[in-house]
Amino acid sequence: KTANCILGNVFGVPGIVVDTHMLRLSRRMGLTSQTNPDKVEVDLMEIVPREDWTLFSHLITSLGRSWCSARKPECETCPVADDCPRLLDK
Repeated sequence: KTANCILGNVFGVPGIVVDTHMLRLSRRMGLTSQTNPDKVEVDLMEIVPREDWTLFSHLITSLGRSWCSARKPECETCPVADDCPRLLDK
């Protein structure tokens, strides 16, 4: 996780940072069914364009911190609610 963060932010080498937010949201949004961070990273690498890996990681982490918390997601105000499988199934 830390290595991918440093590579992406300092050296411009794209990487997916699988932190607690990425784990939770990638499963919640149906992007992976895995629980192992290494396997989640591989799944996401297959669907997110390589040049977007670092930005995608930042955006998902921000989304997880601001709206999609573990215990009380704020789906009503979430900026990606229209595309979230969690809400589309309701």
